[in-house]
Amino acid sequence: MIALAERFDLREVATLDQRDYLVVAPRHLPKGQRLTILPGD
Repeated sequence: MIALAERFDLREVATLDQRDYLVVAPRHLPKGQRLTILPGD
C-alpha cells in the first residue's frame, strides 16, 4: 500500500490498521510528513 501511495503521489490512505502506517515515512512526502490515515479518529 505504501508503494502504491508513493507511485501515485497519494497523501491519504484508508485503513483500519493505523499502527503499520504511522511508522513509515514515504519517500514522496517532505521529510517529517506522514500519510493521512482515513478514517480519522
